[in-house]
Amino acid sequence: MSEPKWQRDLREALEKVGAAFEHAHHVILAQAAMGHMFRGELEQARDKLAELPPEKLTEVSVAAAALASLADEVAGEAKAP
Repeated sequence: MSEPKWQRDLREALEKVGAAFEHAHHVILAQAAMGHMFRGELEQARDKLAELPPEKLTEVSVAAAALASLADEVAGEAKAP
């Protein structure tokens, strides 16, 4: 016997909420690592990054490289006469 529609809808909604919470947790960990880096707390940054799954570490790495490049660009524009 298949599950009732309301039960299936509830299960699917809870799965989506769970995925959203997991994504938010990953974002918070990456932000925490960046905060530690601002303060020069390398071990704490490493600890936060170690909590992320490998595929998220790749995303963080790409985003950090792009952010560094953009920051250099903006800094160069700020120095221009």
